[in-house]
Amino acid sequence: MTLMRKLILLTSLAAIMAATLAAAPITYRFSGSGSGTIGRSVFEGADFVATINGDTTSVTSQPSLGALGALGLSGNISIAGLGVFAFADPLFVFIVEGTGFFGFGNFVNGNLITANSPAVV
Repeated sequence: MTLMRKLILLTSLAAIMAATLAAAPITYRFSGSGSGTIGRSVFEGADFVATINGDTTSVTSQPSLGALGALGLSGNISIAGLGVFAFADPLFVFIVEGTGFFGFGNFVNGNLITANSPAVV
């Protein structure tokens, strides 16, 4: 193997390792109280916590969302009095930069939670 090939190989491996080391797991949590249905169960004013798992490397500008976000995530929602339920379809999280709007959803049902806060810009 020539010196140039070795140098290219080592540079490529270093770039791959740096990208791998920069990746970090991230957990998004959305909580509040709400009303709705899950299957045949109806709830009103119930406390909930939605937990969505991802990786920091997947957060990019998402043209399909028109926002900064991450796609293809998994998660669950815990609803007081009903239990914990896994989301069946892949999720996305988003933030519309400069507006304060953020939330999560899926491409089957659209935005499941959209919130607005002046603290989020």
